Amino acid sequence: MNGTNSGTATVTRKRVLVVDDEDDFLNLMQFFLTLEGYDVETVTDGIQAIQAVGREKPDLILLDVIMPRMDGISALRHLRGQKATRDIPVIMLSILDEGKEESKDLNVTDYLVKPFSTEALIQKIRTTLAA
Repeated sequence: MNGTNSGTATVTRKRVLVVDDEDDFLNLMQFFLTLEGYDVETVTDGIQAIQAVGREKPDLILLDVIMPRMDGISALRHLRGQKATRDIPVIMLSILDEGKEESKDLNVTDYLVKPFSTEALIQKIRTTLAA
């Protein structure tokens, strides 16, 4: 956890977990979200996402739907089934509309179909984390 401690106030940066099997996308998100002032962790599948959340709970998860080992819907189902993680905001990302209905049932914050503009995604992240 990054933060600064000046006297009695502690300022903690918002933490975003980005889960996608595309290295280029992970690198892009790492770059832009770090510029926005967020702490960013990236992982490449749903199993790693669950492990990362277990180590340190993020303020927001960007979660791809189609990934190896464990897809995003399965990871989301697992996270929503745990008391400690059921309320973490999740923005689902996919090249297909296929998981949209199921993810709505799992209380996703938003669902974006690739390709989308980085600017649009950053704005959704800002809005979600400001709430």
